[in-house]
Amino acid sequence: MITDLLLSVVFLTIMALGISKPSVAMAGVIWVDVLRPQTMSSSFLVGKPVSLIVVLVLCVSLLLGWKRWSAPVKKANLVLLPIFMGWITLTTTEALFPHYAWWKYDIAVKTIFIAILVSLVLNSRHKMETAIWIFVISVGFFCTQAGLKTLIGGGGYGVHLLNASSGGITESSTLSAAAIMALPLIFYLIKHGLLVKEFPLLRLVLYWFIAASLLTMVGTYARTGLVCLAAFIGLNAVASKDKWKYVLGGLCVAAGLAAFTSDEWATRMSTVTTATQENSALGRIVVWRWTIDFVKDKPLGGGFQAYLANRYNLVDYIQGDEFLDRVTDPRAFHSIIFEVLGEHGYIGLFIFCTILSYGMWCNYLSQRQGRRSGELWREDMAIALARALIVICIGGLFIAIAFYPMIWFLVAFAVSLHNVPFTAETGQRESTSGEPLARELRPARTSIYWQYRGFPPPAKPPDVR
Repeated sequence: MITDLLLSVVFLTIMALGISKPSVAMAGVIWVDVLRPQTMSSSFLVGKPVSLIVVLVLCVSLLLGWKRWSAPVKKANLVLLPIFMGWITLTTTEALFPHYAWWKYDIAVKTIFIAILVSLVLNSRHKMETAIWIFVISVGFFCTQAGLKTLIGGGGYGVHLLNASSGGITESSTLSAAAIMALPLIFYLIKHGLLVKEFPLLRLVLYWFIAASLLTMVGTYARTGLVCLAAFIGLNAVASKDKWKYVLGGLCVAAGLAAFTSDEWATRMSTVTTATQENSALGRIVVWRWTIDFVKDKPLGGGFQAYLANRYNLVDYIQGDEFLDRVTDPRAFHSIIFEVLGEHGYIGLFIFCTILSYGMWCNYLSQRQGRRSGELWREDMAIALARALIVICIGGLFIAIAFYPMIWFLVAFAVSLHNVPFTAETGQRESTSGEPLARELRPARTSIYWQYRGFPPPAKPPDVR
C-alpha cells in the first residue's frame, strides 16, 4: 500500500511539474523506463500506459518551452539515430515473425526517440546530475531488494531475486550487469555531486548502493556480473597512476568474495573458462554459430525476434562431443552484437556500432575539454559515463540488451555532456542560446544556484564609500 502511494505521488508530481519543465519530464521518462513503476503497483498505475504518458508530457513540455531547447554542439546523433530508426523500421516491415517483431519495434523506437530528445533537454550541469541521480536511484532500487535478499541467503543459480514479471532489468544476468554499470556513476556522485555537497548524508545512500550492487552481483550467480566487475576494476587500474591500489583492491574483492560466497557460487563462476562444457554458455555459442550462417542467407537481417527461426535448427551447429539439452527449442541471441546482426543485418550492426563509438568519442572530447578548462567535475563525469558504457557493452556481449534504455541513455548522456562547452581560456560556460550570459542567467541568492551552472558565487561589490 505504501509503495503504491509513493509511486503514484511521484508519477503525479512528474505530470504536474513536467508540463512546464522539460528537464523534470525527462527525469520522469528515465525513471519510468528503468524502474517500470507500473509493474510494481497493484492499484493506481496498474494497466496504465505510464511510459506513453510521460513521453507525451515531455513532448508537450518541449513544445511549450521550445525556447529552452539547446541544439547539440556535435549534431551527428541527430543524424545517426534517425537513420537507425529508419533502418529498423525497414527491417521490421520484412520481418520473419511480424507479430512479435512489431511488439519489440514499438519499444525500440521509443527508446531511440527519447535518446534524441535527451540531448535537447540536458544542457547544464545540474540537469545532467539530476538525470544521473534518477538513473542511479532506479538501478539502486532493484539492487537494494536483490542485495538484501542475498544477505539473508536468498541468492542462487536459477533463483529470481526480483519478480521476473516486472520485466526491465530484473533478469539475473541483466541485473548483475546493470548493478556494476552503475558503480562509476555512483563514484562520480560521491566525489562531485552538487546535491551531495549540499547534503553530505546522501553519501551514505550512495555507499549502500555500492554494497548492494556487489551483493546483487553475488546473489544472481550470473557470470556476466563477474565479467563486468573485472572490466570495471581493469578500466580503473589502466587509467590510474597508482595501479597497485587497484591491484590490491581487486585482491581484496576477490578475498571477500571467496569468504562470503558459497562453493556453489565459486563453481558457477569457474565455468567462465569452460564455456563449451556448460549448457547455458554452450547454448549461446551454438546460437552465435547459427546467426553467422543465418545472415549469410539474409544479410539485411530477419527483423526483430528473428532468433525464433533457429527452432529445430540448432542441432546442426553442435560440434564434437558437445551436449545441449532442449535443442529443438528456439534460443535467444544472448549478445547485443549477434542480436543486432541477426535482426537488422550487417548494415544495422554497422550503424549500431557507429552510435556506440560516437558516444565514446563525445566522452573523450568532454574529458579533454574539462581537463583544459580546469573543470574537474566535467572531466570525471565524462570518464564515469565512458566506463559505464564500456562495462554495460562488455556485459552486453553475453546478454541481448541492445535496445534496453540503459545503453541508449548512456550514449545520450555523453552527447548531452558535450552540449555545454567551456572555453579553454577562461573555463567559463559559453552561451547556448546566443544571448549574452548576463541575460541568459538570472541572479540568485544562494551559492548553490551558481554552482549548478558552473560559476563561482557572485563576488561582493567593493565598498566605494
